[in-house]
This record gives sequence, C-alpha cells and structure tokens, in this order.
Amino acid sequence: MTSIQAQRKNELFSELAESIQYELEKIGIDEGKALEKAEEITFNIYENWRGLSIVFPMNPERYMEKLKAKILEEFDGRNTTEIVRKYKISENILYRWNRASLTKRK
Repeated sequence: MTSIQAQRKNELFSELAESIQYELEKIGIDEGKALEKAEEITFNIYENWRGLSIVFPMNPERYMEKLKAKILEEFDGRNTTEIVRKYKISENILYRWNRASLTKRK
C-alpha cells in the first residue's frame, strides 16, 4: 500500500468520526460525549467491515430525496445557474423537480 493510500484511509476514519461528532452535537449532545460516541461508532464500523471494499452508489434513492428537498428549498426561481453549478445537476432536472414539487402542493 502506498503512503498516499494509507493516508487516505486514516483521513476517512478521522472525517467519519468528525462528521458523526458534528451530527451528535447538533442534537444537543455535549462535545465530550459526542466525541467519545463518534469514536466508538467509527471503531465499530472498522471492526465490523475492515478488509471489505465498500463502494457507495452515486445516486442512492434515500440520498437523492434529501438532496432534492435541499435544492428545492434553496431554489428561488432566479438562482438557476448557482444551483446547477453547486449541485452538479442539469437545468432540466432542476425544473422537472420544481414542477413536480409545485404540482404536489396543489
């Protein structure tokens, strides 16, 4: 394994622990307990799945629904260029999602 690969693997677990800690703090868990729990969760993931190659799908349905909701919340009709660049989606997709959202509200 190259040193770059080893470094990326270490970064993965550090970033995972930081992300979990951040989410725990958002729901009111104090910093110390959040850090402890985040490290515990990260270690459990490592213990359960070490040695496996995990590939995350590009557009899992659950993620796409959250992303769609976030994009539509930000979209104001005048920021099309900003939205399509930020989220790397096409204008057609943005407009399709917006039309569907407006139709649901009626």
